[in-house]
Amino acid sequence: MEMIFVLIYLILLIGTIIVPINNIRSNFLYRSILGIIMIFGINIIISIITYVIGIKCSIELLSVIYFFLLIPIIYKILKEKRIQLLYISAKDIIFGVFCGILIIMVMIKQYGMPLSIKYETTDASTHFSAAISFMHDKTLLLKDDSKLNEKFEFNNLMFGSYVNTGIFISIFKSFLPEIELYKLYIIFDMIILWLSVLIFYITLNNKDVLRRKIVIWIFSLIYILSYPLNSVLMGSAYLTLSLLLVTTILFVFINRQKMKSSLFYSILFVLNTALINTYMLFAIIVFISEIIYVGFKLKKIKPCILIILPVFSILLYASNISEKLQIIQEEGPMYKNYYSNFIIFVPLILIKFYNDIKHKEFFNIENVFILVNLITIICTYILKQNGIISSYYCLKYYYILWIFTIFITCEMLLKLSSYRLSLGILSAIVIFMTISIFNLDYTYSEDELSKDITKENIFSIGDGIKNNINIILNKKCILNEEELEIINKANEMDIDEFCILGGEGQIRWVYAILNKYIDSNINVEDLDYKYLICFKRATYMHQNVQELKEKYEFIYENKYGGIMKIYE
Repeated sequence: MEMIFVLIYLILLIGTIIVPINNIRSNFLYRSILGIIMIFGINIIISIITYVIGIKCSIELLSVIYFFLLIPIIYKILKEKRIQLLYISAKDIIFGVFCGILIIMVMIKQYGMPLSIKYETTDASTHFSAAISFMHDKTLLLKDDSKLNEKFEFNNLMFGSYVNTGIFISIFKSFLPEIELYKLYIIFDMIILWLSVLIFYITLNNKDVLRRKIVIWIFSLIYILSYPLNSVLMGSAYLTLSLLLVTTILFVFINRQKMKSSLFYSILFVLNTALINTYMLFAIIVFISEIIYVGFKLKKIKPCILIILPVFSILLYASNISEKLQIIQEEGPMYKNYYSNFIIFVPLILIKFYNDIKHKEFFNIENVFILVNLITIICTYILKQNGIISSYYCLKYYYILWIFTIFITCEMLLKLSSYRLSLGILSAIVIFMTISIFNLDYTYSEDELSKDITKENIFSIGDGIKNNINIILNKKCILNEEELEIINKANEMDIDEFCILGGEGQIRWVYAILNKYIDSNINVEDLDYKYLICFKRATYMHQNVQELKEKYEFIYENKYGGIMKIYE
């Protein structure tokens, strides 16, 4: 069935690429990337509909729906007796391949070969477990009553990310043992990162300034190596996908005039629905910006209703709304930076604002996006200072501010009449960032990640990239190859009654990989299970390993832990 699904998926993707929408030659790469992202959005919409009517969202059903989605595409091609005019740019393909190789190198350096579990937070275990649960249950987890929900709280998760991750894992699960499905989670994360840099690149590359591609290439790399890469390294899969969706919405607005109005708003509806169910906080900024732009710039009121329509999907989260609103007061582990990553770009953005106002062109979509974003950050910062919202949620908005900051800065350089001047400014930015990166010698401890602590100053403009470099160079894994082998042995032995002794991250990943809830870190005197999985790197094990060895027998052991038999 997986092969049939892949075949129909590819046919649908090809259909979205070749279906005629205008008489202008379209870039094959652009249409392909947009088609893939649109299918992510369609998957989310299908998962909502199937959940509401109470049927399973299986890949069999998806295959049938994809097939029916092909019918209007085929009809349009037959009616017009033509396909879309397409072309392929060698420079675009070279950039895409280069970025793919770069991301594979980052993946190998970060996770090793074979892939181990290495994230800065435990968030990834939650999102992986949700994806696996969705794969098994084939429905949204908003009313999940499993024991795993006690630990991961699936019912509080926005589902856009785990739906698409779960579908991806479903397709390729037959190629790996179930115990190694986390590798597909990692691979899908890196695919989203690759798509993110490509959609950002093609959004900038729309400006028909082919001889300035070096500016676009470098800014695309600056963009992806900071906040988007950080969201992957921190384990925030929902954040990575939502950044991709926001950039795609920016791309669609910039290419609005190349589409029929009905197609433009249909694509926008799919992307908006996907975004609000992937990360609601980002959707707030995007929706407000869209309404301002469409209602006041384009002076079209009716389409605003279509923009607002996806908001009604938040009714799916209506249960325990008061508890969910309290979450915004909770601190969480994340990268924190209030100004230093952005300070070098401020002069160019202000110059662009001045020029746009001077030429009466200020009211464009990117300016609206960044202004709404900045106003939101100012408001949330005031709320943070008054203890109403945590820095964790305040600083999330910086991830999309990075999109608009880098985009507008690059756009400003591309508009300069002097190519040498634009290259000179670009060189200065790269030099200052490089000097900053080499002069920064700190990273954040696990404790600092959970507190409102920053170490920035006006010269730490390469802080985001440097922080990512430190994470990648850090060899400490949550679960290394030997510890994963312990979990694999437990699975092979079909052990059900056992307890885990380990660190919080290790325990959560055992739950996620084995897809079951097990007691953990209880007192040695209270052990009444048949087996004990223990990880020697954990503090608890350091304190109790000798006592345990005196009482119990290792039936499997390596240098990082093992499985103990408690009683006959």
